Amino acid sequence: MTKQQSLLILLATMTTLSFSQATRNIEVVDASAAGSPIALKGHISFDPTRALLSVTGHNRSRQGLLALLAEVNAKPFIFYREQHDHFFKEIEITAHSDFIIGGGPIEFPFGNSSEARGVANETTHAEAKVLWVQFEDGSTWGDKQSEATVFAARAEIKEFLGHLMTVQKESGDDAFVRELSAPQPSGSAVEAMAAGFRQLQQFHGTAALVDHINKRLIIGNARLTKK
Repeated sequence: MTKQQSLLILLATMTTLSFSQATRNIEVVDASAAGSPIALKGHISFDPTRALLSVTGHNRSRQGLLALLAEVNAKPFIFYREQHDHFFKEIEITAHSDFIIGGGPIEFPFGNSSEARGVANETTHAEAKVLWVQFEDGSTWGDKQSEATVFAARAEIKEFLGHLMTVQKESGDDAFVRELSAPQPSGSAVEAMAAGFRQLQQFHGTAALVDHINKRLIIGNARLTKK
């Protein structure tokens, strides 16, 4: 073996070791209660600048899923809760289908914090669990506290959608657009929805947003009528 060959092997070994030290993966274990209609799996990747959480779900049910509440816990660094409610939308999670928690990989940046990196290095176990599910026929699975959380957020969304349409009908488009920027409770479903509506209005116009909200209310009211 020549010196050049030895050097190439040494460099390749050092690169492999450096990559393995820089990137660490742990599996996300499904800790849902027995009988859960959703199977969860995934992993968390750690590198020097961030943690990246990727979790997928599989709907075991013969029905589509109208809503779900799930959480991922990787102490001491990561806690993520997924509240998915399509009461005012067409159902996306159909029978026996796969879906992605959070809509895609979820990033937890460390920034310049060495403390955050240190805490992340202590993370050795991650688990995900389904807390509550509502099927397309309105029946549910899971704990009642989680159900109350989703139903309370749903009531706030219904009130918010109705309020926006009242403002638009009574005061016009300019007042409607101003109302989109009104402060909402921090961290609430309504706050996230308002942010999404502002983007939709910016890219597609006010008329398109008004039509979108009307369609949501029609879908939701039809589901209420079926109860």
